[in-house]
Amino acid sequence: MENHQTPHPEQADQADNVEHTGHATHQEHHAHNASLQKTVNGKGNGRQILMGILAYLSVFIVIPYAFAKNDPFVKFHIKQGLVLISINVIIWALNNIFWELRPLIGLLNILVFILVIIGIINVAKKKQKELPLVGSFAKYFNNI
Repeated sequence: MENHQTPHPEQADQADNVEHTGHATHQEHHAHNASLQKTVNGKGNGRQILMGILAYLSVFIVIPYAFAKNDPFVKFHIKQGLVLISINVIIWALNNIFWELRPLIGLLNILVFILVIIGIINVAKKKQKELPLVGSFAKYFNNI
């Protein structure tokens, strides 16, 4: 005896929408965004928060990398911190090569500092939320 189940009408509409348009539905897009803003749960939150904060503090990123890189929450913030460190290295190089750009470079340093604060706030709120403007570059650090 075969079991043929008919899909729920809403599920069928979603499947048809993806199949015909090639685009995800609003609900699927919302679910994807929600997955990017995961909240930490379970035990060990204090350690995760400490390691997450250290991931945004320049050279201190080596501490969470050495001791907590297998924790998904900490790993997410290590990658975000690596993006900021990479930007700082680029800013440093530009500052040494194009000294005429120092006022602009000063503004870039302020922007990076603001992003560090946003990252630390995300950690304190126990969220895995990409940093504005630059957070998507974390995908290039997948080998961590």
